[in-house]
Amino acid sequence: MATHSPVQAEILIAEEAYIPPVVEAPTIGAMTPQHLPPFNKENLKLWFLQVEAGMRASKISGDMSKFDHVISRLPSDVALLIQNIIEIPPENNKYDTLKNKLLELFGKSEEIRVRQLLKTCRMGDEKPSHFLQRMRSMVDRNVPDSVLKTVFLEQVPQFLYDVLAVNPEADLTTLALLVDRVMEF
Repeated sequence: MATHSPVQAEILIAEEAYIPPVVEAPTIGAMTPQHLPPFNKENLKLWFLQVEAGMRASKISGDMSKFDHVISRLPSDVALLIQNIIEIPPENNKYDTLKNKLLELFGKSEEIRVRQLLKTCRMGDEKPSHFLQRMRSMVDRNVPDSVLKTVFLEQVPQFLYDVLAVNPEADLTTLALLVDRVMEF
């Protein structure tokens, strides 16, 4: 049995009592800002759905973390427009404030988005009632018929406007069926 000096004994006791700090290993599959899709101001609603899905999958739920992830993906010209929020974020709801501001700046109203989508939609030789059904399948159920009616009427042949003018209060389905019948003759 070796004898140790009092200093050596203290060192041995200190070494035995030392507990190394726990260092967490990086989580495999953890989301980094580079994993977010590129900023898409043309369809901001879809972009936020993708971003939020990625953050949920990566278990990113902290308000500041979500805020920072989104800011890191913004192009410089967009960041400049919201510089005040970036420099002095609100105390609470940082992410929601940022999201709402971006949607306000770049988000198109639902009506404009639907009209742009439906602009590419043409009736062609299709029956008007089938065309209406196809238009309805392209948009959310909550899109009002007044929006669809405008696009539908733009596609109806000009000579049928007189027929439709007889019944301006008719609902869209009734108008489509009426045009179907007239076109059959």
